[in-house]
Amino acid sequence: MLVHHHAHLPCEQREGVWSCRVAGPGQGAQVLAAWQLVLEPGAEALIDAEAAESVLLVQQGQGRLLPDSGPQRLSAPCTVCLPPAAAVAVQNIGATPLHLLLLRASPNRAAP
Repeated sequence: MLVHHHAHLPCEQREGVWSCRVAGPGQGAQVLAAWQLVLEPGAEALIDAEAAESVLLVQQGQGRLLPDSGPQRLSAPCTVCLPPAAAVAVQNIGATPLHLLLLRASPNRAAP
């Protein structure tokens, strides 16, 4: 068992989106990857298409999921199950940061 404090993990900030890979091969997980995302009000993040399913946990805040089929509102707490090959954008439509956890079965992907 490994425990990693998130302050010691490589994270990046760009255009109102903070992302940090919190699980993956570099953190001891071999078949799963997880990213913590925080979107500032008005910010948008693209969740790239993946060969396997992805799960997006909305932990805090309000947002809008922007799939090809049309926008859908999100409000914490909720879970979004993304089918294989689904690429979507997530936009923060609230007045406070939107906190998300993205889980994927393919651990070698780059940050969203």
